Amino acid sequence: MVSIVEPGGFNTIDRTNTVAQILNDTLGEPILWLHGSTGTGKSTLAQLVAGQIPGPWLALDLRLFQDDGRAVLSAWAELRRAISREQRQLRGILIDDLSATTLGALQRKLVGFLSSVASLGTRIIITANFVPSPARIVELGASPRAIVHAPYFTVDDIRALASLKGAARILLAAAPAVRREMPDSWRKFLLGMIGDKLQSVA
Repeated sequence: MVSIVEPGGFNTIDRTNTVAQILNDTLGEPILWLHGSTGTGKSTLAQLVAGQIPGPWLALDLRLFQDDGRAVLSAWAELRRAISREQRQLRGILIDDLSATTLGALQRKLVGFLSSVASLGTRIIITANFVPSPARIVELGASPRAIVHAPYFTVDDIRALASLKGAARILLAAAPAVRREMPDSWRKFLLGMIGDKLQSVA
């Protein structure tokens, strides 16, 4: 449930331009709320953003508690214990896969928590599959600028993914990020690149 964020420890692309744009757009915000559909790589992107903010980070993974408000309170208590055990000043906390149900359970705790850590320079990154209301994000101490839609993979991203070890598995996981609302020619091109790579290793 709670772990140390290690941005350099996984086999993926760095999405340098995307990460730089997100950091620039949310400069000065205590929270980054990264939202998007399943398969867009929100969790990986959040870790990449965290990797550009030096210092120790903790991550709370909530994917097992999407519809269980009580269990998420236990997970939150574990995060608080991990924070109290950490001897170093935390640079940030990643709350991964927050659902509307778990947000309802944690809302008051998040407000109190953020007010206590913001003055220490601790950054919070939240990934979710929904967009918070402007009123809710303001209640958490941020402005609507803190809300960022996880961007789709670009052609360069797909090419970089294709060059990685285990590319077939990685591209298969990336396929949901190639969305139907994209222009048809663009979507077909990206899916074609994924398909060609998968066939080459079949």
